[in-house]
Amino acid sequence: MVRSLLGGLPARSSQPAPAAALAGLIREAADLLDGIQEQLESRAGYAVDQLTRIAEGRDQYRHGATDGVLQLAGLQVEMLAARRGDAVRHLTALCTAYQDLVRPAAPAAAPSPSRRPVSRR
Repeated sequence: MVRSLLGGLPARSSQPAPAAALAGLIREAADLLDGIQEQLESRAGYAVDQLTRIAEGRDQYRHGATDGVLQLAGLQVEMLAARRGDAVRHLTALCTAYQDLVRPAAPAAAPSPSRRPVSRR
């Protein structure tokens, strides 16, 4: 995501203090998002495996009750998906702030010559 927004992870060392601090926050937020994504993929994969076993009839040797197989996994997937959404919004905001900070300021437009009405006396 950072690569698509900024073209890569920003370097902290070669920038002024505010941009370097923001670059560090972007790296931390990107790492956090990656971790959430890994957890989400793991939990969703578990849910898919459980559903596949049930759909193929391979859950017959399961001991105990089989209802509620997805209650915990489903809740975890929902919570991780919500956390991922929050992390994406946060990282997008950090990247936007970084772009605004490091983008060279556009030169001010030169004032256009004003035309005054010519008085005819």
